[in-house]
Amino acid sequence: MVAFSQKKMFGALVSFVGTVVSIYTAAKLTLWVLQNFVLKSNLLSQKLNRNGDNWALVTGCTSGIGEGFVAELASRKLNVILVSRNPEKLNTQATELGFDFSFFFL
Repeated sequence: MVAFSQKKMFGALVSFVGTVVSIYTAAKLTLWVLQNFVLKSNLLSQKLNRNGDNWALVTGCTSGIGEGFVAELASRKLNVILVSRNPEKLNTQATELGFDFSFFFL
């Protein structure tokens, strides 16, 4: 009976140590991703000048990720070329963002 209890205790100890090591590893990985990717996202603003020479082309700009890109680039005062399949949505988005714009459709 004592041997069974010791095996159970050893199994619980191994599980606990494994859980602690897993949490520690996940935290270190998360910190590494944050430091190397998320927090370095300001590189865009560091490498661009603000004299109007920088352009960005965003396709699918009226919804989803493209819409987020347009909002971020517009907030950084870049010249943005918007490409969308829906001219009504494109017009609405450009107006909402306050772009000086002209349209041409292909």
